[in-house]
Amino acid sequence: MQHPNFKPNIYKKRLRHKRRRFKGVSLVLGSLIIGISGVLLVVNLLPSLKSSDRQVAGNQNSVCTQEDFLDLVQSSYLKYGYLKKSESHCFKFQVTANSSLKLNTSIKTILKAPNSTRDVVIHGERKQNLTQPGEYTIILSAQNSPTDYQLEVSLDNEMSLLTPSSNSTLPPGYSGQENSIYRPPLSSPDVPSTSVQFPTKLSYNVNRQPPFISYRNQELQAIVEEVIQEVEKRGFSSTDLSISLIDLSQDTCCLYAYYQDKMPRFPASISKLFWIVAYYAQEKKGVIAPGTIPEAHLEKMINKSDNQIASDVLDVITNTRSDKKLPDSEFNDWHNKRLSVNNFFKSAGYQNINLSQKNFPIPKFDLMSPQGFDLKMRQKPNKIERNYVTTYDVARLLYEIEYTKAVSPEHSQKIKSFMKRNLDRNYWENTEYNSVQGFFPELLPEDAQVFSKVGWYSGSRQDAAIIHSPDRTSNYILVIFGNNKKYAEDEKIFPDISRLVYDRMMDRGRRFPWFSHN
Repeated sequence: MQHPNFKPNIYKKRLRHKRRRFKGVSLVLGSLIIGISGVLLVVNLLPSLKSSDRQVAGNQNSVCTQEDFLDLVQSSYLKYGYLKKSESHCFKFQVTANSSLKLNTSIKTILKAPNSTRDVVIHGERKQNLTQPGEYTIILSAQNSPTDYQLEVSLDNEMSLLTPSSNSTLPPGYSGQENSIYRPPLSSPDVPSTSVQFPTKLSYNVNRQPPFISYRNQELQAIVEEVIQEVEKRGFSSTDLSISLIDLSQDTCCLYAYYQDKMPRFPASISKLFWIVAYYAQEKKGVIAPGTIPEAHLEKMINKSDNQIASDVLDVITNTRSDKKLPDSEFNDWHNKRLSVNNFFKSAGYQNINLSQKNFPIPKFDLMSPQGFDLKMRQKPNKIERNYVTTYDVARLLYEIEYTKAVSPEHSQKIKSFMKRNLDRNYWENTEYNSVQGFFPELLPEDAQVFSKVGWYSGSRQDAAIIHSPDRTSNYILVIFGNNKKYAEDEKIFPDISRLVYDRMMDRGRRFPWFSHN
């Protein structure tokens, strides 16, 4: 029942009605505007979408300038490479059942499925389900400029099967071209780095000090003293000299003589011996894929002391790269990774050791001296810090290689074989960088066996060798660092010292013929 004085407010009713009408019109107009905007957006984006389609299609139809077949049943792969302009590297693998593919790539990558017109574009880390059986292809292409790449790939399925091509001879992680060199990865500037973080807590497997006996061996120490006297007689500084001498000829290892053997000194290229041990240790532990650096190149690094390959090896084992354009904000992380090679040996009792810096020049990269982070890591307050190691630690490593303890018996024997010197005078006199002339083997008998790694630069000379006489009655390790310019410039001093030590060790072997080391 309405109140007697109640009068309907017709004006309010009309106002509410107008508001409802206006609201409805607003909704219609808003939808119309959004629709028109959408059409305009599509029209504006259409050229770029078509361009993108053409780019993908171009990748699909691009000719593979290099092909590799991956056995994802057996292992995962970590691939590094370098693409010139318009090049494409293709990696193929077979799938026979539903599988899950894990990819981590530093550049835009195409995953091409069998009998499919739609390809998957991947940049960064991605897990992709593969539902079709057949051959899949991973395509990495350089568009307008050369680029480095890194690709990590694995397959989760026991039913996948590889059918390799007859030309599938490329080692994983390497481009396979005859004159190619491993190139460290470059992260794309527009995405976070997707590089694999190698563990820095990996330790060298021999964590006990060698059983060197440095007492009750006056005769062996007398040989070292004779070397010092000869050096001083010829006007060389014995202050800048370090010597380690190990007699391997006795059943109980090992008599040891020395002079300033715990003094850290610049090792020059002898650091490469430590790098190859660290490389094989990571390969054995599965940190890096077998063949990331081919065996022939590792041999060249040791036997010919190749700086370019050594640069690649240090990049691989520390997950770093030499680049003048890296931002300063990345230095601390980069530096810690480089130092990981020191920690690898320090955790096993190696002391006074710094092996984190490359050997220069590196002509392949047009680096005649350290630049960028390689230079910055050397700059300490009031001094320039360089690589350093002691003759004791070098002698220890040679002992562990000789007794097949370094990494594994197989790896120790392989490293030793890389160190073998050809003492045939007709050979080394006609071979540049022969590691014989001016070093320990030069004046030794041609049928002696010498396994050595030398170092040299304008301010020092180093040699480290395992030496066996032809009849194997004398077997020893000799390491000498001469750390000033006079040693570097004199090509006679090391051969003469080596011959003196050889003759004295042969005298010992003749007096104790029942001792032998095989």
